[in-house]
Amino acid sequence: MKGDGNIKIKIKFIGVGYNDLYQANVKIYDSSNNIVYDGKTYNGILTLYLKKSKVYIVKATFKSQVICSPIYVLDDTTYIFSFIKNTIPTNRTVTFLLTDYYYNLPIEKGEILLWQR
Repeated sequence: MKGDGNIKIKIKFIGVGYNDLYQANVKIYDSSNNIVYDGKTYNGILTLYLKKSKVYIVKATFKSQVICSPIYVLDDTTYIFSFIKNTIPTNRTVTFLLTDYYYNLPIEKGEILLWQR
């Protein structure tokens, strides 16, 4: 509850739906394994008041994925969790159609090297 030494935190889940559609089910436990919160996110975000300098366990489920992670509440902050699985390979080939800027003709052959900054 607000006003009794609790601070406002946000927990954001990436990879869920929007508004109230396809949201994560979230349970938050305190260090004594008591349920502090049991509900759903809205737009992937959960806003609640928790006691400062305490450890909580966040257990969230979305479809067949489960996130179970401790959080340490230090100040009013946003904790971010992701339901997106990392399935992108590190080396992959991409094919696309490239046309000439001036004549709008397709470029049939060439090599482009891409890198991250």
